[in-house]
Amino acid sequence: MGRGRTRFTELQRLVPSITPKVLAQRLRQMERDGLVGRTYHAEMPPRVEYEMTPLARTLLPVFHTLVDWSDTHLGEVERARERYDAAL
Repeated sequence: MGRGRTRFTELQRLVPSITPKVLAQRLRQMERDGLVGRTYHAEMPPRVEYEMTPLARTLLPVFHTLVDWSDTHLGEVERARERYDAAL
């Protein structure tokens, strides 16, 4: 959601493994926590957009660190999973 305002259907496309129900629940929770802003447009059909709040943007350095860690160590994690699964 670092792309500015994003519609629900766009978020669904970005996270194809999540169900609409779970996505809606997560967005509501993040809105409650002050991490997501929700804008409702009374149009036909109604349009709802979501965007990161300033509070959520303070987490971006943490996310960047996690991405860097994943880029460095994902191969090790995958090999550990393979070893674990082979031992079952």
